[in-house]
Amino acid sequence: MSFRTVSWLAWSLCALSLALTALGFYFLALSVSHPSVPVFDQWLENAVVAVCFSVMGAVITPRSPRRTP
Repeated sequence: MSFRTVSWLAWSLCALSLALTALGFYFLALSVSHPSVPVFDQWLENAVVAVCFSVMGAVITPRSPRRTP
């Protein structure tokens, strides 16, 4: 794969992950407004991990050395 393709793919997957995390926050806000719905206790830790790993992967992946088989 070319550098441009790898970079585009990494940042696209990062954007998808961030969009899904934002959607998760939206669903969390909807569920908090209903007191009878249980809320997952570790939602903040999971959101931080998702954001950090997505961004770090998008930054590191295009910079990795090219491997030829």
